[in-house]
Amino acid sequence: MMENSIVFIIGLILNVLVLCYCCIKWKTIGNIKFLVATQAILSSLTISANPGLMAENIDWHPKGDFICYKLPSLVIHFLCVAILNLACLSCISYAQITDTWQVRRSSAILIFLAVVSVSTILSSPIFYSINKGWSILRYDGCISKISDAEVANKVHINVVRYAFWFLILQYIIPAFIIASRVVLILIHLWQEESKTDISPRPKNQVVIRFAVHAIFAILFLVVIVLFSIHLGGLESDKALAFLNVIFHKFVLFFVVVLCCPWYLIEMIRSQCENDESSCPVEYTKQENELNI
Repeated sequence: MMENSIVFIIGLILNVLVLCYCCIKWKTIGNIKFLVATQAILSSLTISANPGLMAENIDWHPKGDFICYKLPSLVIHFLCVAILNLACLSCISYAQITDTWQVRRSSAILIFLAVVSVSTILSSPIFYSINKGWSILRYDGCISKISDAEVANKVHINVVRYAFWFLILQYIIPAFIIASRVVLILIHLWQEESKTDISPRPKNQVVIRFAVHAIFAILFLVVIVLFSIHLGGLESDKALAFLNVIFHKFVLFFVVVLCCPWYLIEMIRSQCENDESSCPVEYTKQENELNI
């Protein structure tokens, strides 16, 4: 628990520093700054409320409804919004690096609203269960307050009947999107560094792009098939326990990703260096006047 707390504190400090850095460079970076600042805020909120979520044994007295039921659901909702926003950021970053699309202020706002809407819709069963009095997500230390008939599974935080599609939509698909964008960005940067006077043909870039998408699509299908086969061969109690273990592994992985926001810093630094069109017009005019 002490190690987790140190990681969370460091992650919170790093995200606050990213937010401060984004505010300092606000006038010199493009409209992606809105999504970067939002990502830093969401990461900070998730990390701030997450130490209790990662604790395996909680023995708080008294155990209120907010700590036992509402806080875990809010943490997962913040985490889902942060993950989808990060997936959008990775796609936008690749589009800007390859000069295929530049985000506008209205586009950034619409993307953020879409991310929040999709995350809220996908997380609606969690909030619905709270209103009905049987929380899908609860702390281990709160299980003692509930009768055995109300507890479907006592392994960490109970995902129960929404676990399979919830894992796929909220974690597995965004993970494959982020991974594919990162691979494409690395390939593009490698091509930029190694290319000579003769630039690579557009057809080659299209082939590489489709090849990467095909590879990750095949990997996604293989993971889903193996996941379904393994889940179908288990008993109901073991299947729920397995889903909860996978759920916690994904949560831990993405929390660690949010605690290391180096990608946000690189995203801010690369805006004006790689593409002057992503900078505000006033800034580019001032820079040209200084150069003259």
